Amino acid sequence: MANTKTPALEEATISLEAALYKWREQATDCEVAELIDDGLTAITEANTERTELLDALERAQGFIQGFEDDESQEGIAELLATIRAAIAKG
Repeated sequence: MANTKTPALEEATISLEAALYKWREQATDCEVAELIDDGLTAITEANTERTELLDALERAQGFIQGFEDDESQEGIAELLATIRAAIAKG
């Protein structure tokens, strides 16, 4: 699937990770280092979950598009608009 992460979100994530890695290298207190490690782990997990959700939305969009021209299906345009808006938010 295409990477649909917005440039601003991508930049913020990279900046946060870079700062956490820098602080981790400088941490002398074990508790602080553990907190930073927890933060890095949380970022990784959140990115993975977000990617999986966006992939699922993109697959759903592709499937539902097959019904777009079927006049017997109601609400397809609205459903696709909602899915596309969620994907665009990344």
